[in-house]
Amino acid sequence: MTSSSFSSIKKAFEKKSERDILEEYVKKIEIQLAAHHAEHNKAYLTAEYLTKVLKKGAKDSIIVQDIKLGPRKRNAIVQNIIAKVETKELVDTLRTTCICNR
Repeated sequence: MTSSSFSSIKKAFEKKSERDILEEYVKKIEIQLAAHHAEHNKAYLTAEYLTKVLKKGAKDSIIVQDIKLGPRKRNAIVQNIIAKVETKELVDTLRTTCICNR
């Protein structure tokens, strides 16, 4: 067993720190907000405004306070994460769907 495979196995069984768990929640929310903006064709600048509104309204939420979603980050999430997943799903659907001329 190589050291890299051992370290990845070890990492899978390590208990995640509270900070790691918090960062995962923040990333999920940022992706969901970016997807919402893209799906509903919202202007890029509204992502930053919405983040500010959420932070003012949920001052007691550590997760909301850690959200950073400006126009550049939102664009990067849409292009580099959401678009890749959606493209893969579309390709898989097209591969399994029979498009026949009858």
